[in-house]
Amino acid sequence: MKKVLPFILVTLVLAFAGNTYAAVFNVNSALQFQTALTAAQSNTDDDTINVAADTYTLPASLTYDSAENNTLTIVGAGAGSTILDGNNAVRILDMDTTNVVGGDAGADIIVRGMTFQKGAIAGSGGGLRVETNAAPVTVENCAFSENAASSDGGGARAYTSSGAITFTNNTFTGNSAGSGGGAYPESSTGAVTLSNNTFEGNTTTSEGAGAYVYCSSGAITLTSNAFSGNSALWEGGGASIYPSSGSATLTNNTFSGNTSVNFGGGAYVHTGGVAVTMTNNTFAGTNTAASGGGLYVALHVDTATANVYNNILWGNTATTAGDDLYVDDDADGNGTASAINLFSNDFNEFDRHLGTSLSRADNMNQDPLLTGDFHLQAGSPCINAGSATAPGLPATDCDGEPRTSGAAPDIGADEVQFAAAADGGGCFIETAGHPTE
Repeated sequence: MKKVLPFILVTLVLAFAGNTYAAVFNVNSALQFQTALTAAQSNTDDDTINVAADTYTLPASLTYDSAENNTLTIVGAGAGSTILDGNNAVRILDMDTTNVVGGDAGADIIVRGMTFQKGAIAGSGGGLRVETNAAPVTVENCAFSENAASSDGGGARAYTSSGAITFTNNTFTGNSAGSGGGAYPESSTGAVTLSNNTFEGNTTTSEGAGAYVYCSSGAITLTSNAFSGNSALWEGGGASIYPSSGSATLTNNTFSGNTSVNFGGGAYVHTGGVAVTMTNNTFAGTNTAASGGGLYVALHVDTATANVYNNILWGNTATTAGDDLYVDDDADGNGTASAINLFSNDFNEFDRHLGTSLSRADNMNQDPLLTGDFHLQAGSPCINAGSATAPGLPATDCDGEPRTSGAAPDIGADEVQFAAAADGGGCFIETAGHPTE
């Protein structure tokens, strides 16, 4: 139950060199939170708002429309402790720095350690909406649950023209939207990075049920995210990834039990850029779609390249083509195939449109022997079977453990950890989520 508290706003001002200041607001009511946001818009300080542990049921959306080129950091007591509840009636938090005179490159937005639940909007960003011109946006250690948007980003919608967007260690559960049911991060020329996030049970009436990730000319990077049980009515059950003229790199991600009516049950990757690179991901646990049940890649220019190395694509289904993997290497329909590099993967069924620029070697078709949480069991044929020269080979696996523990990298998101035995051989060591031998 939300506490009834007196209006007390505590502000600590710390002076720094050059006559600039940092203001700290400690708040414990929705009214105090909004008062702090309003003060931070124009106090010419770098601001931090600490939001106490409690459940805050919001009568109206919290808003921040900055007029200054200063940083704002919002910190909760932790997801599950500081809970912002929209009561299925209002967007929870709306932040905008696009009106800063002279540019907003220094107006960083950082949101950390809180839960956004049951936000709702006839528009974009049911839980959180952030828009900047050049300011970077960081969202970390937050939970987004049961938020809804009629347009984009049921849980979170972040847009910047030239800044960078980073989502780290967040959970998106049961959110819904027209596109990007869980999250919709977009940058025109900056980078978009998603790492160690969990997307589960999100839905969309169009594409990118877990996440819809877009960059016009910047780089998209997805590392060690888990997409499970998300559902799209068009494409990208787990994720839709669009590097329009830039690059996309997917590493150590897991896609399981996602569905799409048309393309890419696990993920749909569409590029008119230079390359999409998928290294050491796992698409398993029956992702389903009409085409590309596990993964669908569409290459829209002749010079684009799909690099697919060290991935497990197993047990997925498609009603038309490519149970595990489908690559449309002529998505522009001009009769010239883009390049596909397919090396050291484990899949059962792969299909492509033309295939005249296909290079492939060292792939296998064997049960990868996965555990229930998609780690490799003892005796898996994927152990020590990956390519050490794979582009974008990560230094660690999905658990943050060393990537190459044995004689060669493993295939898939997990890397089995070995220790030297007394006889000079190798043996499994006990780690979370890994088998022992």
